[in-house]
Amino acid sequence: MAEEIELKLLATPAELERIARHPVIRSLKIGRGRSQHLNGTYFDTPELALRDKRMALRVRQEGGIKVQTLKVPAGRTGEAAHHYIEHSCVVTEGTPDLARIEDEALVQSFAQEDMQARLAPVFSTDVARRTYRVEMIDSEVELALDRGEITGNGKAVEISEAELELVSGKPARLYELALQLIESVPFTLGLETKAKRGFQLLKADPAEALHASPVALTPEMTAEAAFDLMVRACFDQMRGNEAVVLDRSEPEGVHQLRVGVRRLRAILSLYKPWLSAPVASRLSEELRWLQQALGGARDHDVFLLETLGPLDKALDKREPAMLLLREKLQQQREAAYDEAAESITSQRYTRLLLYLGLWSEEHAWLRAPEPGEERHPRNISIKDFAAAALDKRARKLLKLGRRHKKLALEELHEVRIAAKKLRYPVDFFRCLYSAKAVKPYRQGLLTLQDSLGHLNDSVVGRRLVQSAFSDSPDPTPQERMLHAKAQGLVTGWQAATAQVGLSHFAESWKAHKQAKPFWSGK
Repeated sequence: MAEEIELKLLATPAELERIARHPVIRSLKIGRGRSQHLNGTYFDTPELALRDKRMALRVRQEGGIKVQTLKVPAGRTGEAAHHYIEHSCVVTEGTPDLARIEDEALVQSFAQEDMQARLAPVFSTDVARRTYRVEMIDSEVELALDRGEITGNGKAVEISEAELELVSGKPARLYELALQLIESVPFTLGLETKAKRGFQLLKADPAEALHASPVALTPEMTAEAAFDLMVRACFDQMRGNEAVVLDRSEPEGVHQLRVGVRRLRAILSLYKPWLSAPVASRLSEELRWLQQALGGARDHDVFLLETLGPLDKALDKREPAMLLLREKLQQQREAAYDEAAESITSQRYTRLLLYLGLWSEEHAWLRAPEPGEERHPRNISIKDFAAAALDKRARKLLKLGRRHKKLALEELHEVRIAAKKLRYPVDFFRCLYSAKAVKPYRQGLLTLQDSLGHLNDSVVGRRLVQSAFSDSPDPTPQERMLHAKAQGLVTGWQAATAQVGLSHFAESWKAHKQAKPFWSGK
């Protein structure tokens, strides 16, 4: 049994050669490289029971021997690196022998499921691999350059990737090495193992948006330890929605990726006084860039679904002005999704992920406490920290909202933002309190946000309708007429929905003022 920690770098064959010849690799490698031809067969039951456990079982020909390997998730989350426990042994046949796994609990579990008798080949890999040993200060890393393919179910998919696997030492060195490589060689971070890609050949599950999951905080935990868990949860949500954004089939994907970014920004804001200088300076700019790069796709999704959808139902669906507007906006949506896809496949995004991984491994997010600094997150419980943070956000929202009758529409948007900035900490910290106490307060915040949502939609909608016809440098009189009509219809519709939202806001604001702060303990 061995622990496997590796970074998977997806690159073209030409880029793999550049990695092999990279000055950093040439200066750090130990001895000569090694070439291998690896043929592997993966096994599972007919209902893919191992896959459902996130396990992978293979038998691979390595030179003159056959090696059986079972990979089991190590349970860590919020990392760019793949982290598995490997159970490997030599077998005499080309089929696995589960009884030889040196983990009694696993062997008993497999026996109860009669898994050995039901195993069958499901897909195979054929890989040409070159490996190099790299020595980094206190650690040793294996660089593997893989070219080949995965075949199964009558289909095939190409393999072209580099793996940085920790042989000994600190996982942080993987990120440091990758950060040096990406300065001159473009690559993306692979989220899927070879096994997962093989299973996708068998069963093409559609990409689904990943929503935020509750973070397992406990009242006794320090605010510093909780910070690490919350950041990892945001990281998981961001990465878990990349494939959905690239697939473009589900609008919720880009929304949830942006939510992951906003949740991370919210946590960083709560801990801002204690952030280390390198973290604060880099993340402030990079997360703002990413949120903006995804914003166009989200704005078009919301407008097409939540404004034009209901408006189409209220009007004749053959209305020429609305048909032309929808056509123009669909074209712009495709361009906005192009920008979103380019952002999450860019070196800039990959570099951001690597820094997030590095800082998590080194616990380098927060500066050390100064002498006598009792309120440092290292010195207080997360429940004490949460109460102070929620109190501060709640007071700001009350201060903004109590003047709501005198505020212009643009200023009411600030109230919505303040409600959102309060809701994210409520979501993070709610497991520290009674669900019965949290639920009405949180639901009130959601209602408050929704009631003001139409105000922001109307501002964005006016901009989108105006820009929809901007790509026609010399519009015909007919296009001008249709543009003006579409603009009038959308503006009138959104003005009406905004008024409904305002009336609902007055009610929801009254309820929020009376809601009991569940963290107060009173």
